[in-house]
Amino acid sequence: MTEPRPNFADLPTGRMLILLKLETGLRLGQTYEALAKRLGISLSASKHWASQHGIRKCDLELETVDMRAGRHVRWALALSDLGREEEAGAYEAEARKLEGLLSRLKKRAAKDPERPDPLAPARALVDAVRASLGPQADTGEAFAALAAYYRDLRGLGAILKPDGQVRWRNGRAPGDVPETPAWLPSDPWAVTDQEEWEAQVGRALAIL
Repeated sequence: MTEPRPNFADLPTGRMLILLKLETGLRLGQTYEALAKRLGISLSASKHWASQHGIRKCDLELETVDMRAGRHVRWALALSDLGREEEAGAYEAEARKLEGLLSRLKKRAAKDPERPDPLAPARALVDAVRASLGPQADTGEAFAALAAYYRDLRGLGAILKPDGQVRWRNGRAPGDVPETPAWLPSDPWAVTDQEEWEAQVGRALAIL
């Protein structure tokens, strides 16, 4: 499943460089307030840009390194098409760093055949999501389904924890909550077996 290239034609030249710094800061856990002050933009603008471009903290938590590298490549190509080479180069450089990191990790893991696959929990969860979608589903569709499920829960007032469990703002699940998918061992707001959840979901989402 291929995501279309974004259209940045209406964005002033230079804004994408600020957006990249905003994304980096959010991923490192910095607050909107601190980032807005450091980047010289208003607080409302920082939140609006993050929402508009899908780089809010909640979005970044559900984005794998592979997905982030791919997004940066698409953004670099879109900016290059507009002749904005400096901005395109910045996003291409970020993508190369991420791709280099993944390549080095894979090479190091391959040198030690007895070393457990560090990505095994994530692979298992993604495979389970893909299997639930049907034999023709690919990895991208699996990631999209996983993200969509948690996005729907957040839209109903759920607060997402790093291990994939959720809690409700008012303490109870609403009546129109979506059906819990087969790839989860239980409702993420009513986990009774913490060990099972950690093995099947928690470790996987920590990697993803």
